[in-house]
Amino acid sequence: MEPLLPALDNLPVFYTVLVSLLAMAGLSSLALYRQLRQRPPASGFIWLKALLLLPLWTLLLIWTGLAVSMGVFTAGMTGSGYFALLGLTVVPVFVVLTWGLYFWVRGRTLADAAMLLLVPALVFTVYSVQRLWLCEPLALSGLGQAQLCTARLYEHGEGGAIRNQNTAHGWYRHAAEQGVAEAEFVVAGFSYEREQKMAWYTRAADHGHAGAAYQLYWLLEKSEPAMALQRLQAAAQQQHGGAQYRLGTMYRDAHGGVDRDLSRTRELWPRAASAGYISAMRALAIAYARDGILFDYDPQASRYWEQQAHTLTPSKPELPVIEQFLEMNWELELQKVRARRDRAEAGDAQAQLAIGREILQQAGTDPALIDKAMGWIEQAAESGSMEAQYQLVGHYLAHEASYAQGRQWLLAAADNGHEQALRKVIAACKTQAYGMPRDLQRSKAYSEALFALLKARGTLENDPEWASAGWEYSDTLKQIKKEASAYLPPDELRQQSNAGDPAAQYHQAIELQSTRYDESVALMTAAATAGYPQAQYEMARRYRTRKRTLEEEQQAIDWLTAAAETGHRGAMVDLGVVYLQGIKRIDLEPDPYRAKQLFEQSLQGVEDTVYAQQTGNGRGWKYTVDSVNRWLSKLPESVR
Repeated sequence: MEPLLPALDNLPVFYTVLVSLLAMAGLSSLALYRQLRQRPPASGFIWLKALLLLPLWTLLLIWTGLAVSMGVFTAGMTGSGYFALLGLTVVPVFVVLTWGLYFWVRGRTLADAAMLLLVPALVFTVYSVQRLWLCEPLALSGLGQAQLCTARLYEHGEGGAIRNQNTAHGWYRHAAEQGVAEAEFVVAGFSYEREQKMAWYTRAADHGHAGAAYQLYWLLEKSEPAMALQRLQAAAQQQHGGAQYRLGTMYRDAHGGVDRDLSRTRELWPRAASAGYISAMRALAIAYARDGILFDYDPQASRYWEQQAHTLTPSKPELPVIEQFLEMNWELELQKVRARRDRAEAGDAQAQLAIGREILQQAGTDPALIDKAMGWIEQAAESGSMEAQYQLVGHYLAHEASYAQGRQWLLAAADNGHEQALRKVIAACKTQAYGMPRDLQRSKAYSEALFALLKARGTLENDPEWASAGWEYSDTLKQIKKEASAYLPPDELRQQSNAGDPAAQYHQAIELQSTRYDESVALMTAAATAGYPQAQYEMARRYRTRKRTLEEEQQAIDWLTAAAETGHRGAMVDLGVVYLQGIKRIDLEPDPYRAKQLFEQSLQGVEDTVYAQQTGNGRGWKYTVDSVNRWLSKLPESVR
């Protein structure tokens, strides 16, 4: 009797029932069609129906007999007539079915219509309640999709199957060997060895499984990044939410072999969220909550995606392990972003600056994003943040067209005590950088403010920061002193020198001697030739402080003589020393009487300093009454 039992693995019985039902439905359809065309049922139809029905009716008769026998046997064993009664109830059901099938064989219209409706309803009911009865026999026949169906039923304990993971894995593997992509993906998931996992994922991806392509990306990301990117792009094209989200993140961060393209991120993230990928929903909730690089501030959209993420939160993480850590505190991050936005709108300078810097950090060269960032930073600057003010300095002073705004924020930051702003103002006031007018007094004042700031911060005087500030301050004081002693302002000095004023020529020559030496010598010579005493004395010094020819030696004496004759006290002292000692190279014999005359002449009307002069290095020298008297003491007794 076993070949006739309706067991799940009894393929002859299964196919007999299934084929008979489908054929009966087909014959009923044909019969109804003929009757609607007003054609009486042919005798051949009756015999065909009877032949088709015979195997199925025989099985029903055998099953009814078995049910009655089992009921009577069980009643005898237990002594309860309930089981016998239960077995006998099958007989009326069999009789009713036989009576209905008789009318169907005779070709009654109502019976054909009932059969046409009954067969699909019966198949659908069996599949819904007892799917295993249909899936497993087809799976035993080698049908890959049926094997996948059977594996799922055993995995979840549904459709009449008792949950059994080992049985499920076996059917998954059978389906995978048949080339079913979903089964290949599952088999890869419970494979432990990397090579096997890679092989199954590759087969599934090649058969069009998006999830397998996504998993291959994570497996190949470090070892084969180019191949990993291809797999990820393929999964994204197949509308895999995780792949779309990951690829969008890579386009945002210019990571993984792709260039930065925010438009692609704006396209991929919403698609991934709409596909139900929770990480994309969370990312959109945060992105819309901040005025960031991807989307403009939209609190309604942010709360919508937050709600969607909470509604669809899975019982187990949907993310690969590498991403799970990044998503752990997304709600805390969302709260922080919203709180910062609220503070910024309330006028909090630090929140405004943080938003601006966050946008600027990722804006790249996008002018729209840069303008958005600078708008927030400018709000922070107007709220009094010196850090924001100095950030604007760097932005505006990068272009000459915006120097005016840059100078405005530079002075504001310096006035608020920003160290770098103070240093920049100190230098700009001396060098006229960024269109800043030259103002040594302002530079001096800001230097003193910088010293006060460094002192308040506890900076030691031997620290590099203090030393650099001290060097700038000393340079400022030196320039202030130099300008205070200047003969004329630079423009007027140049005009007077060009007009031939000997004094102006001399002072301009001094200004140019460290930068344009030849021009300086020409101007000094012109002033000396015109009879300017200090220029004559300077010409003499230049000759005497270097290695010189005999002709230059004589020229130095001539210039000293000319300067002394015009009353230059320094020239008198120097020429007196020359006559006291003599110069053998040019046959100039010592003349103590002339030396005494020159020394005494230089002392007339002087109380302390005979002559003083600053040199280019700031050291200078001077002749005092005592030093000239020491020269006088060196004269011979006969002369004194």
